[in-house]
Amino acid sequence: MSHIRVFSVDRDVRFRRTPLLVKTVVTAAILVCAVTLAALHVTTQEVKNECSVLSKTAASLEREHLVLAEKVKKLGTAESYVQIAEEELGLVDPDTIIIESE
Repeated sequence: MSHIRVFSVDRDVRFRRTPLLVKTVVTAAILVCAVTLAALHVTTQEVKNECSVLSKTAASLEREHLVLAEKVKKLGTAESYVQIAEEELGLVDPDTIIIESE
């Protein structure tokens, strides 16, 4: 059989005063943790902002990719050569009559 002992505390419990060095070390540790937490918060905000910018850039590049993919599909046709010559190079068909106003 096991016996359970119940202790009764009838006397005053007194705590020792914490030495100043211990208080100083604990305060310094809390201060270091607070500064580190603030620095991490700032870094987190910077990373979120950079992610936002990169997401917008990625969306823009995706749209540009779709436009270029469509152009690549059309390459090789006579119409695409004429369109490139007219729009990008400023050329005109030799049979076209150009009337310039003064």
